[in-house]
Amino acid sequence: MRPPPATGVVLAGGASGRLGRDKALATVGGRPMLTRVADAVSVACSETLVAGDPTGREDLELPGGARWIPDRYTGKGPLAGLHAGLAEARHDLIVAVGCDMPFLNGLLLVLLLRVAEEDRQLYQAVVPRVGGRLQPLHAVYHRSCARQAEELLATEASPAHSLHDLVSRLRVRYVEEDELRTFDPELRSFLSVNTEEELERAERLLGPPR
Repeated sequence: MRPPPATGVVLAGGASGRLGRDKALATVGGRPMLTRVADAVSVACSETLVAGDPTGREDLELPGGARWIPDRYTGKGPLAGLHAGLAEARHDLIVAVGCDMPFLNGLLLVLLLRVAEEDRQLYQAVVPRVGGRLQPLHAVYHRSCARQAEELLATEASPAHSLHDLVSRLRVRYVEEDELRTFDPELRSFLSVNTEEELERAERLLGPPR
């Protein structure tokens, strides 16, 4: 499947509080998670942006042409990262993913992009739903979302507004598990790593090197 032109935005600005160290640098299968995620994104997207602070991460090997972008609103979580990506992206369609998803599937991202391209006149976002829960950190957004994101970020909120708050304001095409399993039968793309236990589980799922 050939994807439409799109920008991938890897959200790498989190504090990694539960893991106790930088998730972006934590390794799965001997490779930093951020590198694994950025490589998967580059399969589907012609441009890759990493939203976050590169300090301490300068040695990471990112796909050719990938570049770091700063949040325009600091301390506002993933929504600020998406907002920065919407502002910097060359393309109208933006794939937004977390940096802590080591099993991200590039072909599944292509599927979401094709759905977004087909329905771009009707919807502002394409969001998977897994186990009854929305997955806004593994979704496609249209550049037109920038206004709603800006409105949320400009308000004083404690805790900060989330991507779920943004999704609730958008016209959304939901993608259910039966569609997702076409390219990811076990839905591993949606596994995120937030703790040492989850990191160990990811290593077990990956299995020994071949």
